[in-house]
Amino acid sequence: MSKSAATRPRGRNCAVTDVAFASYLQAQGLAPSTIGRTRGYMRYAARWTAQRGWSLQSFQREQLFSFFRRSVVRRWRPHARKHYRAALGWWLKYLGRYHFKEPAYPWLPLLGDYLLFLAAHRGFAPRTCAVQRIAIHALLKWLFGTGEPDWTRIRPPDIWRYAQQFRRGRAPGTLNQELTRVRLFLRFVLMRGAVVEPLIHAVPRFANYGQAPRIEPLTDAQRRQLLACFDRSTPVGTRDYCLTLCMVDLGLRPGEVSRLLISDIDWSRHILNVPPTKTDRGRQLPIPARVAKVLRHYVRQARAATTSERLFIRAGKRHPGSPLKSRDLAWVMTCAYRRCGFPATWHGTYRLRHTFATRLHARGVDLKQIADLLGHRYLQTTAIYAKVDLIGLRALAVPWPF
Repeated sequence: MSKSAATRPRGRNCAVTDVAFASYLQAQGLAPSTIGRTRGYMRYAARWTAQRGWSLQSFQREQLFSFFRRSVVRRWRPHARKHYRAALGWWLKYLGRYHFKEPAYPWLPLLGDYLLFLAAHRGFAPRTCAVQRIAIHALLKWLFGTGEPDWTRIRPPDIWRYAQQFRRGRAPGTLNQELTRVRLFLRFVLMRGAVVEPLIHAVPRFANYGQAPRIEPLTDAQRRQLLACFDRSTPVGTRDYCLTLCMVDLGLRPGEVSRLLISDIDWSRHILNVPPTKTDRGRQLPIPARVAKVLRHYVRQARAATTSERLFIRAGKRHPGSPLKSRDLAWVMTCAYRRCGFPATWHGTYRLRHTFATRLHARGVDLKQIADLLGHRYLQTTAIYAKVDLIGLRALAVPWPF
């Protein structure tokens, strides 16, 4: 866009995008730079529509593709086109027209009850519930269409045919993940007495040998190097050091760390009340004296003043005082790996949870106790986390007698 075009009167179309739309974007948690870029593209769209006698207020979801194709400037680069397309999407969300109106299927109340169960009793995060909704919506639409949900007509061959329809072109791990969501939903329907248990066992599992990536835990030297890379003289460094300790010395999931409240810490008994996330109930963990001392110092001196009850909050210029999310923890750990000079393929937070389980297993703690600390229901899951030091066991190998 030229400078002369940017200085022309924009009319009433742009007056809306400058005030109300900007407030909406800020409420959605977008960064100031993203808000400014989005407003710039919408000013261009407002001028483009005003020249043709249209109004942005009448913009509909069905017009998105044709409007984008006709209004985009041909000389724009791919990243500019992508940002312009995202700005139009935010404008439709602001108008409440981004999603198509869903038909009133008779089985939608059952889907709503299931999502409420996942959020309230299983502790699933909103993003996980959204993925579950897409999967179960497709299942119910395939089984019942627009009719009433009659589970007496559903037989194991129906579940097999549903699994067969999307098998081609997908990896075994992806298929098993999709069918795990189906199995979890059928357990919920079984709890309500609508299906029988053999229907749950009919959900197939695809062979997935050697597909799971092996996450190498940190050695003792790497663990010390990681904890030493945080600048504990600053509030941000102290916060990052504390949340790292919660994952590597307490074995917490990143979702559990982000949901921790100050009131979850019992300072007198050194007990941490972990909120429920993947399981249907939380758990209590003992806090080592060293970890409790660091957490107390963070709460009293390094944590920024805010009205939020969350333990770990933002301390920078972007949204100060708002709670940290799981993706923020993953970025903190990825940056710490780079400062330590660890392999470039290392990222995320679950390596710390693997390290916690492996260190306990190496010190003689049995899998049942490790499972209780990690919040696992099944020992098979704990065995994935507790790696055996095969290199160390080679020194104990006894030569085969000839």
